[in-house]
Amino acid sequence: MKINNKRIKLFEPIRVSVFPAELQLDVGKTANFNCSIHGSPVGSVTWKKDMRLLSANQRAMFPTPTSLQVRQVKRQDSGLYQCFVNREEFSAQASARLVIGGASWISMPEKLPKHLRRKMEGMAY
Repeated sequence: MKINNKRIKLFEPIRVSVFPAELQLDVGKTANFNCSIHGSPVGSVTWKKDMRLLSANQRAMFPTPTSLQVRQVKRQDSGLYQCFVNREEFSAQASARLVIGGASWISMPEKLPKHLRRKMEGMAY
């Protein structure tokens, strides 16, 4: 409870969760995360990846403040995605993990270090 100019503001505790908590996708797919917020008032919502602020770009989009979509995922998109909810002096956060799998070294030999690529080229099948 906060008393301000003879008005009483009631704040409910904020609870935050991100769904799904872990998402495993193949390269090229689309990742969707939803931040569920319980309590009011909500305040502002920000998203981070590996503790770095996420900004909208061609692949990362925010259809709503509480949803994050990453299109055409790449291996470097793997990591921890966090939803931060801030309200005056209170904040809460929740996180989810994105794991990128799928394409193997065999199907993407150009991703191998050069010395291993040379070894593969010399192997008989």
